[in-house]
Amino acid sequence: MALSDTEVLPLLHRRTDAARRLGISVRLLDSLLAEHQLRSVKCGRRRLVSEDALQDFIRKREKSGD
Repeated sequence: MALSDTEVLPLLHRRTDAARRLGISVRLLDSLLAEHQLRSVKCGRRRLVSEDALQDFIRKREKSGD
């Protein structure tokens, strides 16, 4: 995702946006959250995934070869 000079990437992503950033379905993202393979935070009724959690998930997957 290319950002212009004035755009800022949000720190927390909704499930749909987090899934899009990872290139996976929301259903798979929900499975990863349920299995504690991907960290998230609760904000009211919403479950949000931080940009750091997405990056950590990618790094762990790269190291394990998955």
